Amino acid sequence: YVFKRVLKYGSRGDDVIELKKLLINAGYSKGITVNTKSSGNFYGSTRKAVKAYQRDNGLTIDGKAGKNTITALGDVWNG
Repeated sequence: YVFKRVLKYGSRGDDVIELKKLLINAGYSKGITVNTKSSGNFYGSTRKAVKAYQRDNGLTIDGKAGKNTITALGDVWNG
């Protein structure tokens, strides 16, 4: 998957689901689902998981999934 925008609280779309899959694969799955009607929404649980991942991996802790967070999770950025 190629990410093309910064994902943050309130973002919606298939790219949010792809981000959630990356977080789950990295072990940050608490409160995150990818198979429900609301899975494409970036809300509190996703922001907490992003922040935890950022903290644990020496990234800027802002709760936003941009270039540095996406590439650290092992995916492609073209934003």
